[in-house]
Amino acid sequence: MFRALAPGSSIERELSGGEAHLYRLTLISGQYLRLSVVQKGINVIVRLSGPDGNQIAEVNNQNNVQLQEEVSLVADALGNIASK
Repeated sequence: MFRALAPGSSIERELSGGEAHLYRLTLISGQYLRLSVVQKGINVIVRLSGPDGNQIAEVNNQNNVQLQEEVSLVADALGNIASK
């Protein structure tokens, strides 16, 4: 189940190996998104999917689990962006 993610908000949750957290954010055409995930001792993969469900971005810094995973994009059209 997806949780709503509001612009400008931040969420802090624990994540265990093999677990996924899913978020949904609605963007309008031309709107800029910058998403940061702080890794604290666990490697995470950040995936973004467009309104059609197709993956549009993936970020995975496997070399250092203390760094942030960051992804940026400009929305092509109105719709929901899903983050996993």
